[in-house]
Parts: sequence; C-alpha cells; structure tokens
Amino acid sequence: QNLAGLRCLHSPNDYHNYVNGITAQEDPNKSGLIFSGSAFAEAVWEKNTFREDLATFEDKEWSKRVLAAGFEIDFVPAIFSYEIKRTRQQDFFRFKNDILGNYQVWNEQITVRQIVNGFAGGVIRCIANFGFSIMYTFQRLLFLCRFKWNKKYRR
Repeated sequence: QNLAGLRCLHSPNDYHNYVNGITAQEDPNKSGLIFSGSAFAEAVWEKNTFREDLATFEDKEWSKRVLAAGFEIDFVPAIFSYEIKRTRQQDFFRFKNDILGNYQVWNEQITVRQIVNGFAGGVIRCIANFGFSIMYTFQRLLFLCRFKWNKKYRR
C-alpha cells in the first residue's frame, strides 16, 4: 500500500542497481521510475501528477518527489528492452534535454572543465572514427584487388 511504482530492468544501470540491491531511495536517478516499462500506482499519481513545466525527466522528478513523501519504488525482475536509433539531430535534441533535465531535477551544474573535456572528447572520437573508416576502406580496396587478380579465388 506504500508502493508508488515498479521499474523493470532495461539497461545496464538497471541490472547493476538491481543485482547490488541499490534502491530508489539510495539512487532515485537510476533506480527510480522511468516512463518506458514502469508501472505507476494510480492513487499515488493522482495526488502527485507529473510536472508539465519540465523539459524532460518528469519521471525522475516524480520519483524524487514521491520518495521524499515516504512512498517506495521497487524493481520488478522483469525485462523490458528496446533499441532506439536516433539521427544526429535527434541525439542533439536529447543531449539538450538531458542537460536541462539534470539541472532542473538534480541541480547538476556544468563546469568549464566538463565543457572542454566534452569538446576534446568529441574531437578525438571524430578523428578516431575517421581513421578507422579510412583504414577499413583501404582494407576493402586491397581485398577487392587481391580477389580480382588472384587466381585461387577463380573457378
């Protein structure tokens, strides 16, 4: 009767927290409710509706609020899995909403160091991805040339 909701297992964080017994009270961000694959107690939700003024993370903010009110949120040992494929534009939209949500719900501040590290990491990933793409492009070229002129492949 004190249960506000149940969260299923759908990401590596969920499995880590579930296996290690990390409760929503200890880590409301990674053990609290999420919109995908969770069940909410209707009576609790009617008294504690979601905040519509948040850009994102309404579920996280709701978890934090109902836990502070003395309710419980538990994991249910059921798996709900989905795969999201986003375009770069959608990734950027999600990035912006994550920054806003983390600030609004958890009061996470952004430091100059995080900005510089994020930019430097992004540039390094771009260079590495480009390098691997070029390397595999040349490997494909060499394989195709060997295949074309190597008699052992012919019948």
